[in-house]
Amino acid sequence: MDTNILFLNGNNSTEFYNNERNKYNGINATSIFKSDSKFSKLIRRLILKYKLPGLSIFYDNWVKNINKYELIIISVNPYSPNIAKYIRKKTNIRIIQWYWNPVITEIKPDKLRGSDCEIYSFDKEDCQKYGLNYIQTYYFSGIELPQNDIINDIYFVGADKGRIHELLELKKVFEQKDIVTKFHITKSSNSKNVKNYTYEYKISYSEVLAEISKSYAILDLVQPGQMGMSQRPMEAIFFSKKLVTNDIKICKYDFYNRNNIFILGKDNIDDLKRFLNSDYISIDKNIIENYDFGNWLNQIKDQMNV
Repeated sequence: MDTNILFLNGNNSTEFYNNERNKYNGINATSIFKSDSKFSKLIRRLILKYKLPGLSIFYDNWVKNINKYELIIISVNPYSPNIAKYIRKKTNIRIIQWYWNPVITEIKPDKLRGSDCEIYSFDKEDCQKYGLNYIQTYYFSGIELPQNDIINDIYFVGADKGRIHELLELKKVFEQKDIVTKFHITKSSNSKNVKNYTYEYKISYSEVLAEISKSYAILDLVQPGQMGMSQRPMEAIFFSKKLVTNDIKICKYDFYNRNNIFILGKDNIDDLKRFLNSDYISIDKNIIENYDFGNWLNQIKDQMNV
């Protein structure tokens, strides 16, 4: 019998991922809030800042059926403590707070501990530092790339997050070596205006997939202090794309192959063009399946004895 699991995300921009999660048996993935309008966000922020009552009126329809679930997973966000406490008043089922991003970019675990939750992270160092439970990241085997001609050697998409100068320098280095790039860098909360550069608008994940399909390789630039794997390596192995990354630790993963993954700061930058022009080496199907969302769910259920 399938376990009934509710997976809550912080905003409606994750609809694409929720649709993919909902393809798996026994799970209902949905947004926490009914609306992500500017007005709704403003009111919610004021409620959070001044510790006012009333946040629950913004919750979506999942609140009506809490008791039918055996496990609720909350993707960590600023409202996670409030949501967990609301749920705990209604039911005693297991609640897992899941860090899909480094702790440094989210609220600290101490704020989550008072709501009787189990806390998980994809980042081993964060787990050691904050006493969290480790579980690897995941992707979705059901996602397919659109069919497009390859027009770029390296594609990057992501928010600035303090990396803008490093990203632009890499872009310059790549292009000096006759490597065709497409960088889609959006603003983040700490972004500042950069001379001679205009930030891009945010795009949907479907548009990201279209750009990946037009590229030989994906650029992965991890944030300082991040030890867990980002989504970019997942996209690379699931779509058989080459990966260029500054993550030195990636060579320890079971999918690592030097023909498929170029490590900045370790591999010779003068070999990058040759790397991009060489064939991709297929990865064992069982290794890829290990990172599928369905396997991630099975690990959660096994570890939690749900």
